[in-house]
Amino acid sequence: EDNPAEELNKLREEDAGKHYGYPYCWTEYNLPVPPGKGRGTVWAWPSFMNTTITDEQCRNDYLPPAVSMQGHSAPLGITFFKRMNPNDRPAECAGVRQFPKRMDGFAFIAYHGSWNREVPTGYKVVYVKMDDDGNAFGPPIDLLAHEPPNAKWGDGFRPVDVDFDDCGRLIVTSDGTRFVGGSKVVRIEFLGPQQSEEDEKPTTAPASNPASKPTTPNSATGEASTDPTSESTASKTSIHRKTFILGLVVILASFIA
Repeated sequence: EDNPAEELNKLREEDAGKHYGYPYCWTEYNLPVPPGKGRGTVWAWPSFMNTTITDEQCRNDYLPPAVSMQGHSAPLGITFFKRMNPNDRPAECAGVRQFPKRMDGFAFIAYHGSWNREVPTGYKVVYVKMDDDGNAFGPPIDLLAHEPPNAKWGDGFRPVDVDFDDCGRLIVTSDGTRFVGGSKVVRIEFLGPQQSEEDEKPTTAPASNPASKPTTPNSATGEASTDPTSESTASKTSIHRKTFILGLVVILASFIA
């Protein structure tokens, strides 16, 4: 159920006209070894093997994904954080803190979540680190997620899209779950101390780029969290107001619609 991986691909001008592999090739997320060769390994789709496309061709002749994500996560929306000059923000943003400078350029992705997995996955918002050249590195990190090991929210919340407002707050939309509900808008606001312009941000990505470890979520209880093995941890409150810790950074998620 973890394969094929969901993909984040980078479309560069110099790659115009090149092929990313679909439908001939697919990307590994989690396979036993053997035959698995590790997350991000590209394989020929079985129906094309020994006919027109081989594993070697998929790996050598097609562009690989920048990030491999767990199958059936259903990533639907993506946005990139662009930190603004405080003087350029509207007056109503006075006192509202932006996300920290070290996250400038990071990708934020809405996982709508699975519908046909025995063990559900997704139903969350993650971010992917980016260096100054726009190269992704490291695994997707949970920003807004249900308390493990569950994935589904009891009220039917299912993220669809993400975007930053004029104040630098992340807006998350949900279209809900049939017969349950959960259609709403969530606003995630940074509450930690502001970083100076000199604070460090990655400038180059490491050579490898693994994706996040598989999760094993199941039923819904209505609690929320982030992955405690990543940069994020969580404290529990009510289903309508959640406070998250992002390293030493506090994030407030308010269910506003």
